[in-house]
Amino acid sequence: MELCSECGKRPILNKKGRLCKVCYTKQRLENLPDYGLCIYCRRRPVTHIRRQLCAACYNLIRKKGLNDPLPAKSPEYVHHNCEIEFIKNFFAHPNWQYQPATFRLNGTTYNPDFYDGERNVFIEVSGSRQAYHANKPKYDTFKSLFPKVPFEIRKTDGSLLNESDRIDWQAA
Repeated sequence: MELCSECGKRPILNKKGRLCKVCYTKQRLENLPDYGLCIYCRRRPVTHIRRQLCAACYNLIRKKGLNDPLPAKSPEYVHHNCEIEFIKNFFAHPNWQYQPATFRLNGTTYNPDFYDGERNVFIEVSGSRQAYHANKPKYDTFKSLFPKVPFEIRKTDGSLLNESDRIDWQAA
């Protein structure tokens, strides 16, 4: 049995680097960019970037079925950079929610990106022309199945997308 080349105490886990589990994890964390401390325990470095959690807290939350510690209005909770840019450009009030509802569309589901409580409207953010055209059938199905639900498709800068005009997109 080979021992770790770093500490020389434990059996190796990573044959390529000849490291034990502890030294391998330590080396991996050192090579990660600094994402700060876990928002749950405030002690260990973040390893699950999207949730801003360390590995131990992430596993604890998943195992025990606890609520996600990030509030839905937190920019860290948002999945895509174009959505974060939209929040900065569009919302001047705190009365909005990120992915507030799930709608069933003929065997699949759809979550609009935002709900604007001030105007009582669901908003979908389309970051690029390709993303818009790839999801256009989904938007059309949503509009046909839920005609009374107010719905808008907007660009990242917050401007309303006029579907009948030629769409001019700015390079992100």
